[in-house]
Amino acid sequence: GGGARPKGRLILMRGLPGSGKSSLVKSFSNADIVSADSFFTKTDPRTGEEVYNYNPKQAFIAHSRCQANVKKFMEAGRPLIVVDNTNIDASSMTPYAKLAIQNDYSVEFREPTTAWRFDVDTLARRNQHGVTAEAIEKQLKKYDQKITPTTLLEKAQTSLDRAAKKQAALYENARQSALMRGASGGGGTASSGGGVAAAAATGPSSAASLFRPGAGKAKASAVGGGNPAKRPHPSGTDDELDRLEKAQLEAAIKASLGEDSGAGAAPGDDRPKRRRVEDPTQVAFQLTAVPGQSERQEVRVIGDREVPYTTSLRDILRLNILESSVQFNYEYDLRWMVSQYHANSRKKPLLVVHGCDSGTAGAQRLQDDLGALGRPENIRLIKAPHLDQYGTHHTKMMLLFSQRGLRVVIGTPNMRSSDWECMTNAVWVSPVFPRRVKAVDKQDKCEEKPDTLGWDLWEYLSAYQGKGSALNQILRKVQAHDIGDVNGIRLVGSVPGRHRKESKAKWGHMKLRSLARCNLRSADDYDESEAGAAAAAAPPRVGSIRGERADFLVAQCSSIGSLGPEAKWLTTFKQSMAGGEDGRSGGMKFVWPTVEAVRTSSLGYSSGGSIPFAEATYRKQLWLRGYAHHWKAEWCERTPFSPHIKTFGRWSESDQRFRWLLLTSHNLSKAAWGELQAVQGVKNEQLFIRSYELGVFFPAPLVPLGVAGADDSASSCAPVPYDLPLERYGLQDEMWRWDGDWTVPDHTGKHKQGGQWVRTVRRSSDF
Repeated sequence: GGGARPKGRLILMRGLPGSGKSSLVKSFSNADIVSADSFFTKTDPRTGEEVYNYNPKQAFIAHSRCQANVKKFMEAGRPLIVVDNTNIDASSMTPYAKLAIQNDYSVEFREPTTAWRFDVDTLARRNQHGVTAEAIEKQLKKYDQKITPTTLLEKAQTSLDRAAKKQAALYENARQSALMRGASGGGGTASSGGGVAAAAATGPSSAASLFRPGAGKAKASAVGGGNPAKRPHPSGTDDELDRLEKAQLEAAIKASLGEDSGAGAAPGDDRPKRRRVEDPTQVAFQLTAVPGQSERQEVRVIGDREVPYTTSLRDILRLNILESSVQFNYEYDLRWMVSQYHANSRKKPLLVVHGCDSGTAGAQRLQDDLGALGRPENIRLIKAPHLDQYGTHHTKMMLLFSQRGLRVVIGTPNMRSSDWECMTNAVWVSPVFPRRVKAVDKQDKCEEKPDTLGWDLWEYLSAYQGKGSALNQILRKVQAHDIGDVNGIRLVGSVPGRHRKESKAKWGHMKLRSLARCNLRSADDYDESEAGAAAAAAPPRVGSIRGERADFLVAQCSSIGSLGPEAKWLTTFKQSMAGGEDGRSGGMKFVWPTVEAVRTSSLGYSSGGSIPFAEATYRKQLWLRGYAHHWKAEWCERTPFSPHIKTFGRWSESDQRFRWLLLTSHNLSKAAWGELQAVQGVKNEQLFIRSYELGVFFPAPLVPLGVAGADDSASSCAPVPYDLPLERYGLQDEMWRWDGDWTVPDHTGKHKQGGQWVRTVRRSSDF
């Protein structure tokens, strides 16, 4: 604005089918081109020819993904972006104009000047996709020949301003209402009711002090609304706040924001409006929502329940009015992450835990993002302590503190829009854990019962403690909440170090081994019939068959480390997955995308950059291919969205359910899971782990939503994002390697040539 030079140009092609748009588009060089037609164009792998198959029911998805690609290109600062669609009227172009305004791009129109551009019969004969004359005539009637880039931008700006004004007014009314209730007590004591007012009055300076080493309790109370140990939960004020969140903030916004309505929608957000998940515990975990996801793909009817199984970062961060939060992750786009918070939460204390050493590119990106945000005092970066030289801080967890209590979120996506919106990921969202009535006496004393979720979380966070660390205070804040047991769910963590004796069983694959063993002891029978009980007195060994019952292990991840020329480490890991059983009998299936799956994915070969497996490593462990099975997720339409999710489990083929399942940040590597080592001649004396990792262990039984009969199941469900039964690799299938020599172009034209990535024709296929 203000006459400043725009970051780039957005060109909107306009024209009816057959009018000559395609020829005009070819005149653009070095442009990123998106097209809804590309969604319906697939390359035949046998002939290399492009095949067009239009499906009108998927047109909305195609255009939604066009918009997602334009947003991605703008955020990357690409200089020239071309939208090659018909764009017949303002409604079809407004989403792009809004993106241009939000990202500081200029907008231009380009239209063919052919003599037949409005001749319906000629257009019907000349268009390449068989669009009928009747369909073209309907489009012609809607074609707005008077609109200009200026009038389009004015309409888009008006829409953005109107939505922002309405939403700001609604949230301000809600805030004032909360303040009035807080001042009057709202059914609780004056001290407890003042929490909302105190939180609203907290400025950036006092907010930042909450995570500053050595901050006093008085500061924390100013943000939290008094000593949480002395405030009963739930109180009358908390109930009022809950009603505000669910009724006034959500229903009023839905009723008032018109085209930009929807729970948690931001001004100008044109994504489809999804059902907000108020009770995330209905399913074991949730997949991250992708652009264009329809209601059918995000909700399943299980028995008499409607089960939503997708969510977004925006939805998660707006389930409650946040007082503070802590983010643990591997990679961050801080600007995007902060934009997902509600505006009223963006000035609240935010601690970002990372693993980047100072002076590295990752650390510089964090500082650049912080600078772009104006270096707000409420955001603090802290490096995870005790990291191994070759390890990473790979954990993906959120601690969300609100007036109601603490919510914990653990999953697989990095804090980047591409991970949340363009790849297959998943998160576990906990219920809200209330504050304790009695204060915690000592930080180094766990108030939780052993062998519970609360105990596991305390042990994991304790590994981050260090002298003067801001994370010490986080452990105290978590300790102030009553977590306890949640349906038997446990955590499997990894922390850097050489773990011996009792510590060895706490982490990595040894922790998984103990949980899997306990699970087998308690899962003798989940078939209530007498015949089933007799047949299942004890679960069968992995890879063996007793009658019609068989189990096998499933490992699915997004990165493979160096495992060695023999399967020695994998054999040990299989033993842990099997609960200590002899893993040499086989019985594991490894889910990994083929080269073709990555090439035809939403981002093409670019998505493979988030699925690291080096060619040199592959050549040293060719034995792994014998375990390989296809990544396919047709049941939830996620096949085009490459897997960044990581899941491990024990599958019962006869019962069509998982005995246990782990959703985790762990990939298949020694650094993540740990390697048993000898000490002074004593074998397996210590477990050597290099990285921070964290996963959620679901004990059993879990029915995948994609299997036949899941809709009628009364058992717990999980949106396991791959099709069952698994399909073994064929002779021609290649395991994906991110530095392989792949010469067949993807839908963006990207391929290897002379050992280097090139893009001959940069067309985004929009999946």
